[in-house]
Amino acid sequence: MSARLRAGLRLQRFEILASLAAGLVLAGSALLVWFRLTSLHVEGGCFSYLTTLGSVPPCTLGAGADTAVAAFNDLNNSDGNSVMLAMAVLPLLIGMVLGVGVVAPEIEAGTAPSAWVLARSRARWLRGRMLPSLVTATTVLALLAAASQVLWLAREPYLPNPWLNFDDASLHGPILVAKGLAAYGVALVVGALLGRTLPAVILATAVIWIGLAGTGTVARSLWMQAEAPNHIVATNPNGNVLAFPGGDIRGGGWLSSDGRMMTDEEAWALIPSGELDPAWLADHLARYYTGVPGDLFPVWDAAETAGYAGVAVLAVGAAFMVVRRRRPYA
Repeated sequence: MSARLRAGLRLQRFEILASLAAGLVLAGSALLVWFRLTSLHVEGGCFSYLTTLGSVPPCTLGAGADTAVAAFNDLNNSDGNSVMLAMAVLPLLIGMVLGVGVVAPEIEAGTAPSAWVLARSRARWLRGRMLPSLVTATTVLALLAAASQVLWLAREPYLPNPWLNFDDASLHGPILVAKGLAAYGVALVVGALLGRTLPAVILATAVIWIGLAGTGTVARSLWMQAEAPNHIVATNPNGNVLAFPGGDIRGGGWLSSDGRMMTDEEAWALIPSGELDPAWLADHLARYYTGVPGDLFPVWDAAETAGYAGVAVLAVGAAFMVVRRRRPYA
């Protein structure tokens, strides 16, 4: 086993070192943005345009509150968004790069047959070859998960409970580990099937971005659209977040005094002839919204994480089956 571990480290040392370096840089960037945001000491109550949101810490910045909030928003919308965007890319990239490099290069170079004979078991050989890259991937992904979670919790201090928040969903916390390992498993099995590095990289990239990331995004959107009609809030908010704190607005309309729901077109048709002021609607009807409250985020996040983890387990299992049955030079 030790010889196979050394071989795995030697053959993938560049990918392993690059993954560690990229993970450390991104995790450090996330913590730096978190430090800069929290150093502004902007409490939830400082966001005066969201004062009707609920129970949030009062603002203690006095006359400097507006300046601090502006600086907070600028930093959050620039550096904060950039870091979270990188969190969408790097875990999948790390999984793909480390997974492809386990089997495909050995088959492509023609060294797989002798390695399999010496190991006496292809499964034993694959376990030894996987271990360095798998440990690296898990370690880096866990680091990114922790750093992204810390930053995520600091980005919206105006929420009553920052843990109940769909913003940046799937870009922080344990789901990054599950997504990255799912990408690792997919790249591993694709590399074992194709036996050539470049074609495996191309196909694995397509499968990961379309099949994994794309499917997760579409599934969340469809679920939200189906769940939204079950949650109706009649309010007159200054912004979407007031209707569903930490959640997402998916639709809405107007509500009459007798409880009848109307679309925008139906409501506009009620404006008396000659009355040009749209404020007539606000004076005679109530605005309502349908959406998904932030309270549902933990359940969805756990389900999505479990789904990615399941893909990772199935893909790695499939890779063992492919290696066990594969013709060395096919």
